[in-house]
Amino acid sequence: MVAPTVVPKTYGGLHSPPHTDHNTASITTTNGSLVIIDVMTRYDIGATVRPTISGAAITAVTFVTEQIFAPDVGYRISRFKATGTGGTGVITIAHSDQWTCQWAVTEYTHASGQPVLLQTVFAKDETGSATSLTVNLSALRDADSRSHGTFLIIQTEVISPGSGFTQDGQDNTFDSIMREHGGTATAVNATVSAYAINMYGFADEIGAPTVAGGASVAAVARRRQENN
Repeated sequence: MVAPTVVPKTYGGLHSPPHTDHNTASITTTNGSLVIIDVMTRYDIGATVRPTISGAAITAVTFVTEQIFAPDVGYRISRFKATGTGGTGVITIAHSDQWTCQWAVTEYTHASGQPVLLQTVFAKDETGSATSLTVNLSALRDADSRSHGTFLIIQTEVISPGSGFTQDGQDNTFDSIMREHGGTATAVNATVSAYAINMYGFADEIGAPTVAGGASVAAVARRRQENN
């Protein structure tokens, strides 16, 4: 199995109203890597503009998806992907209406090229009594894919990775955001232990570089070896 390598980068948060851009800590990326950037912002209620992402360490930034939750307070979680440049610098999260901003930035590398974000699924529990959340992925493409997750709560509380998952990083500056990675499980989960709250989460599948036909480079190489 040749799965992408997880390289944790920066997990943090800032609160500096009124309405300002935020910079992450400086990071250095590998040229051609996949960089996943999850941004949780609290914004003016009714604002519809999502953040924009830029920085010397990344290029080809692409918006993937977002969810607006707790609308009475004004929260948004936005998912972006980018390509590493091999450079060094901060990532600027620009949004004219944001008040607080927290982020999770993780890099994925592979010897055969750029890893691929194959699927992203969002789930939430707004019952006010959640102590865990599971986000279910569809079947993974092949043995070279791995499941990952980003979990959020609107509270300063530690989020613990689910069984079989390892934390990449966490920030509890104002609210809480945690990124984790695991194996080939399609059920991606996390828990909180102090008390019951609302929970939100992204689960995603990140696979090895893709060749024509949709298979990973590593899977094709294995088939060729088996046929020789």
